[in-house]
Amino acid sequence: MINNGEFPSDLSDMKGQKKSFKTDSIIYIDNNKENDLIQFISKAQQQGFNCLDLSKRNIKEFPSQLLDFTTLQYLYLEGNQLVQLPNDLFTRLKNLKWLDLRNNQLTSIPSDDLAKHNFLQYLLLSGNRLQTLPCELGKVKTLSALNLDGNPLIHPPFEIIKQGIKAIQQYLRDKFNENDKSISSDDNLDDDEEVEEVEEKDNDDDDDDDDDDDQHRTKLNPPHRPSLPSRKSKYFE
Repeated sequence: MINNGEFPSDLSDMKGQKKSFKTDSIIYIDNNKENDLIQFISKAQQQGFNCLDLSKRNIKEFPSQLLDFTTLQYLYLEGNQLVQLPNDLFTRLKNLKWLDLRNNQLTSIPSDDLAKHNFLQYLLLSGNRLQTLPCELGKVKTLSALNLDGNPLIHPPFEIIKQGIKAIQQYLRDKFNENDKSISSDDNLDDDEEVEEVEEKDNDDDDDDDDDDDQHRTKLNPPHRPSLPSRKSKYFE
């Protein structure tokens, strides 16, 4: 374990301990300055770490540099002041296994590519302001632990939450599938309306063409011949 954001000068000096050090060690920083935080994240990535502890650092915005830390597997952000997370969090951090977001001020969890995430196992969300969980969370097959205490959740309802993670995921999957069906139905309805509009337009165009045709034919009639309307009138007498 590395304390106070210090890094070994040469990880290769650790010989046989190199692999276990990279894989199992959690590094954290004692400084809250933004520049130091950016530098810290960059160094951690360069040194090949997959665990990062940024707990209780008074962080108000999710550090964008973390999104480039694609090898990150364990991320601790507990006890900060985060209000929102980037929409592409789960798109960019595809290797995350453990995400600790406890005791922040989050009102939502991003859903982009969450359903496709293949590694997320632990998602700790207690002590936030969440009222809903994304339906896509129900599709995460690797999820084995979900911490939700201290959130004013409405969706899923408490009756589902108290049954545990399997019931929660089943509920979210059902909602996800319902939404999919609803979207498909709306798309079909839009297509039907589009077809109707096209048909109506075609009919209108046909009528316009007939009118234009009549006008064109009338204009082409020689002066000594009766106009088309006159001939029509005469014909129907």
